[in-house]
Amino acid sequence: MPGHDGVAPFHEAFMTSEASFNPPPAPAGTYTASDIAALLKCSTRHVRRLDDRRLIPGRIATGRLVRFARQLVDRWILDGCPSSNGGRR
Repeated sequence: MPGHDGVAPFHEAFMTSEASFNPPPAPAGTYTASDIAALLKCSTRHVRRLDDRRLIPGRIATGRLVRFARQLVDRWILDGCPSSNGGRR
């Protein structure tokens, strides 16, 4: 619904289906937390907890967007997902 100047209020522009947010696809050579969760057969929440403790190698953060380097994660999984901190918290 337009405001007094004929322009829709700011919040209404984001409530339409045409303004829905779709995150960019993961670049080639990277995994998302969801990708790693599927590989490990665990929840995305668990992957995020592992990431909070910095136990997953290859973290690439751009602002709030987090991806993981595919080669490093693949090697980490093949090695049995060892703790990078020697088992200490």
